[in-house]
Amino acid sequence: MSKKHKWLSLSLSIVLILSLIAACSNNNATSNNTNGNKNAATNDSNNDTATNTSSSNDTSTNTGDAVSSDDPPELANWKELTLTGVCNMQTTSYVPGQDVLTPIWRAKTKVKLDCSEHSTAGGPTIQQRLAADNLPDSILTSGAGFGTDNYKLLKGANKLHVITKEDIEKWMPRYVKRLEKYGVTLDQVMEANKDPEDGKMYGLPMGGAIGAYPGLQDTRLMDLGWVNQYNAFFRDDILKKIFPNARTEKELRQLYVEKKGQLTYEDMTSDIPINSMDDMLNYLRKVKELNIKEGNKPVSAVLQSTTTNINSVLWSMFTFPGWFWSETGERVQKDGVLTYSPMTQEYKDYFKFWNTAYNEGLVDPESFIMKDDQLNAKIINGELAVFSGWGPIAQARDVVKKENRPYGYRMIPYFPNSELVTKYQDLRYRPASLNAGVAMYLITTNISDEDLPQVLNWFDWNSSEEAADLRTWGLPEFSTGTGADRRFKPEYKALEDWAVRGIKSDKDGWYYGLRAAIDGDPNNGVPYVNHETQMVSMLYPYELAPALVYPPDLTEDFNMEALLSALEHKHFRDMGMKYYPQQGWSFADLDPKGDFDKQDANKAYYSQTGKTKIAKLITGKPGDFEANYADYMKMYDDPLWKKEWAAMQDRYKKLYDEHIKPAIDSVQ
Repeated sequence: MSKKHKWLSLSLSIVLILSLIAACSNNNATSNNTNGNKNAATNDSNNDTATNTSSSNDTSTNTGDAVSSDDPPELANWKELTLTGVCNMQTTSYVPGQDVLTPIWRAKTKVKLDCSEHSTAGGPTIQQRLAADNLPDSILTSGAGFGTDNYKLLKGANKLHVITKEDIEKWMPRYVKRLEKYGVTLDQVMEANKDPEDGKMYGLPMGGAIGAYPGLQDTRLMDLGWVNQYNAFFRDDILKKIFPNARTEKELRQLYVEKKGQLTYEDMTSDIPINSMDDMLNYLRKVKELNIKEGNKPVSAVLQSTTTNINSVLWSMFTFPGWFWSETGERVQKDGVLTYSPMTQEYKDYFKFWNTAYNEGLVDPESFIMKDDQLNAKIINGELAVFSGWGPIAQARDVVKKENRPYGYRMIPYFPNSELVTKYQDLRYRPASLNAGVAMYLITTNISDEDLPQVLNWFDWNSSEEAADLRTWGLPEFSTGTGADRRFKPEYKALEDWAVRGIKSDKDGWYYGLRAAIDGDPNNGVPYVNHETQMVSMLYPYELAPALVYPPDLTEDFNMEALLSALEHKHFRDMGMKYYPQQGWSFADLDPKGDFDKQDANKAYYSQTGKTKIAKLITGKPGDFEANYADYMKMYDDPLWKKEWAAMQDRYKKLYDEHIKPAIDSVQ
């Protein structure tokens, strides 16, 4: 996945919930963008250059023929429209055996999606597309909205449709109905997402903060809307050799049953004494001393989420050196002060950790040169004692089960003793806003005014409660009951196991082309198996998704990672976290013209020069570390970078004094 715009609206915490909730869950494979901006919650290593539309087999019965009151009368007369889009492509070649969604989507919209890859994963940039007169009809990645270079470029060239209230009221009634269900009006959403230059809305906003929706306050989604740690999986047989008191996966599952599902955060973390970088270093040294092999292959570790982008040591392990990812990304905030975390002593210590681990052979020597499919193969085959929480754990467990291997996997956060208030960061208060920031879908003027209603209806369907229900539950005949009492029928037990417990099988949700859009998503590194039906939604994970309405699963097959993630959120929420109202401003105000972003991308951490210097810091000889670090820090002496960074710090202080601090005071 790609890097996103730094000044990420809290609305993308929803993307985290999904990736972690997608996990977010676990992967976050949710969001790439087309302008190369960054987001730590994502993996920008996906170099898939696929340009196909859905590869699923349209073999299901078309249940979308029934006309509903929300279907526009014009639907019957619309012709099939192929909508081209810059997309987050599928990251798997899996083809659903019985795709039950695509026929419904096409019947409800008469739109067929034709995706091409975003620029950071091999596709052309928007600037290149403009020059070649080859713009897509839409940009469906989540980091191309207000304030980004792509947004400015397209708006300046008059290539974006303005979306009006009348458009949405007429062609998106399902979306409006769902907003009202959540206690929010269309006027509020449009006011929060208008372009401050002219008061118009040039895209369709995704979400906003959960805390800004009154109708979601009493749902289980609120349990997930705080902060989460970055996690790693540990092979439990190796854990047990090093820490005899550590529970294996099986033992923890048994404890869950014994305690009738009432495990605590401490139950899931305190038996493994890894609470710092030094603890991790010592653990990896002991792993190496054990000289364990899987077959004839040595067992090692790969800690970051991707091996193809060295920047992932920041955004896929951000809690490792001691911070949480928030609205300002790697620029951590406390009491009106913005700190660039890669310049701190703590980050130097983090680089030193990596240098030591690499030079002592504690991590895989190919950690930064192998391809991600090679990394995934090692994970699945059990060749890694430690790997990222966004790794393909379901497939790894499937191999263990099929081959009756004598181990399992434990997920452990970086680190269980983390605090919300540290030297540079205070995360006790989070903003709640309907502003989606960069998280907007854009419709270009390739779409004619005549076809715009059909495209808006497509977005409406994708954002509807009906679509959310179908994505998570499948066809109506798969289940019985309503609301919190809904359950899968016995003949769909495999689907229930997947949706509730994260257990993969031949007839799971993938088989039917579904998506389990909840925390601890059992897709494990794959955000969707059909981008046409699963990629676009302007609202949240479905609050009535199976895993959110089923009672606690008191069997050993419970979704362990989903539980740990929920307990992480509860753990930090119980430390006293609160939402404060965010009104009349955006974190994008910190870099209104993108000047800092441009300097940072060209001259600092995320630049090619930065990547080269980071590689030297990690792989260079220990005796050269201080010299390499001094060379790394010279990047930040660039006068233009320093100028824009100082301006950003001043803007943050002003924003804090005038807006953030008064809002926090109002909820204390």
